[in-house]
Amino acid sequence: MKRRFCWLLGISFAALLLTSCGDEIARISLAGPGEGSTEFSHNGGTIVLWSDFSVKYQQRPFLQYQVEFYQKGDLVAVTSCSPLDVNVYLMKSSSQIGGVTTTKYQGKMKCDVSLPAGTYTVSTVFSVDGRNVEVYKSDLVLRSSD
Repeated sequence: MKRRFCWLLGISFAALLLTSCGDEIARISLAGPGEGSTEFSHNGGTIVLWSDFSVKYQQRPFLQYQVEFYQKGDLVAVTSCSPLDVNVYLMKSSSQIGGVTTTKYQGKMKCDVSLPAGTYTVSTVFSVDGRNVEVYKSDLVLRSSD
């Protein structure tokens, strides 16, 4: 009975966590350093930036998204975020063997932007500074804050 209660409690917590992540608004798919852009519609409010991320490194590298938001061609917001500076993880797996770290996760980065309702273009440049770094996936994901 106690085991069943703990299992149900765990499932309920996971469901609560997933619903608190907000809806995905837009995604820019990248497979390592590079740039990309996409258009999206927004109902107004805070947009939280996530990374769907997979990397292998020997020494912790400097990784950064430089993100710009445009409306009707005008720059309206700029932010920069690191996929290694994350405060919420989903589906994280990580290993460290012989000084090599391999990690994969969806992570809520410690950055967001507030925008009024409208249609926007988001563009990003993802940069990597470090030796012996292999980035397999570095998708930038925009989610509503709900």
